[in-house]
Amino acid sequence: MTLEGSGNTPSAAWISTLDDGEKLSEPRKALGPLSFQVRLTADPSDPDRLYLTWLDVSDVALYSIVTPGNPIRAARSDDRGRTWSAGSRVSDPRRERVLAPQPATGSEGELYVLYLDVKEDRLDYEGLHDGAGGKPYDGSWELVLGRSDDGGETWSESVVEDRIVPPQRFVSFIPPFPSLAVGDDGRLYAAFDGLSGGDRDVLLWTLDAGDSDWGNPLRVNDTAAHDETSQYLPKLSIASDGRLDILYYDRRADRANDRLTDVSLQASFDRGESFGPRVRLSERSFDSRVGFGSERGLPDLGSRIGLLSNDSRALAVWTDTRAGTPASGKQDISSAVVTVLGSGASVGSGLRAALRFGGAALGLLGVALVASRVVPRVLPLARSARRP
Repeated sequence: MTLEGSGNTPSAAWISTLDDGEKLSEPRKALGPLSFQVRLTADPSDPDRLYLTWLDVSDVALYSIVTPGNPIRAARSDDRGRTWSAGSRVSDPRRERVLAPQPATGSEGELYVLYLDVKEDRLDYEGLHDGAGGKPYDGSWELVLGRSDDGGETWSESVVEDRIVPPQRFVSFIPPFPSLAVGDDGRLYAAFDGLSGGDRDVLLWTLDAGDSDWGNPLRVNDTAAHDETSQYLPKLSIASDGRLDILYYDRRADRANDRLTDVSLQASFDRGESFGPRVRLSERSFDSRVGFGSERGLPDLGSRIGLLSNDSRALAVWTDTRAGTPASGKQDISSAVVTVLGSGASVGSGLRAALRFGGAALGLLGVALVASRVVPRVLPLARSARRP
């Protein structure tokens, strides 16, 4: 992404490929100016096919998108990113305030895009809060899924949830993202954090292939039923054996629920019907007030949370602020490798195993995950002097 101006407005998006397995190609321009929230996904049924999704914005101002009606678009490349289609409109034109597109592809090549429709939320979309913290928008949002079975040419949609309670204020350029995963059996999983009975929880919706009703969400985090601490910004990943992992930020250690944050991972061996106990991945708690916007009461941990799973392990990556202060705003990228013991066992099966973390061993009842190593300073977060 090329940024310009005092607001770091995107002027172009670029892509490089690892064609020879050793060296990245020269960057090639894929998208033009004002392409926000760009995401890339590959088609498992075609090794040459890639998709880009983005929010196509007409005009911006400080902390705001000036006018509604900006669409989410998707473009396709059939030559590993060398050339791209013009891009099709994913979001329905009647949805005037859409944000945070998250793409995923199914095993048969179908393309999905999960996104937020913030509806009448001008407070965040148009920046009426002037980039300052405070109470979130008091209305509701919708969580929407677009689907294309013809390579992004045409789209249908379904509403995952129409009662999303806004969990926070944000700047519309960098919204909180939902997460989407597609199983080999065609089952869809959507995750987001909303207010469930007054708590900010990680929620999971599922939809089986051929069904049309997403149904009620499952509360994933294993905190007490009326715990008032926040669990937020979830990320999903599916292993080839069907295990579903979910990573999220977790404030259960901070009873004041205002800053101290950890990172937790939970796993499901029954297609998202239930989850085992959380594994704490962060070596120590860090301050979620550190980062862009902290001086205005609107700090941002961003979308820098990632999860990649296979049958025996999961690689988790997140934003960690332990080396920063509210004054410095310094954020780093941390990671942990989580090894699965007893793969394929069901949660609550009675299997006993050990959780090893930082040299300590704890006995657990159920499936165990082993956090094998936490690296607090793997890759410094590259950030410009100014952010939008």
